[in-house]
Amino acid sequence: MLDKGTTPHKQLATLDAIFENVLIEREARLLGHIASNFEKRFAKALKQHMKQLTEAAQADEPAPRSETWLGPLCDDLRTALLAELDLRLQPLLGLIEALSANTLQQQ
Repeated sequence: MLDKGTTPHKQLATLDAIFENVLIEREARLLGHIASNFEKRFAKALKQHMKQLTEAAQADEPAPRSETWLGPLCDDLRTALLAELDLRLQPLLGLIEALSANTLQQQ
């Protein structure tokens, strides 16, 4: 839609396309690491939790609660997902702000 607008809008659309082409590969590569990092953290935390369950069973003690090992991981995952959402929405918010500022200048 910007490409069909005024000259400043067309320039903004061109600039947005350039930034997208430059950043998309790096962004995809970096965001791709998030899932594998969380997978490793989950496997490590699960292994530790299973060890604690085994030790508790051998000592005839109550099992450790699952919130103690899974809760922090869930909190970190939620934070990472919100950060990714914020990152993905930044270009759109920038375009909206630029269009709003341009519209206000024209009035």
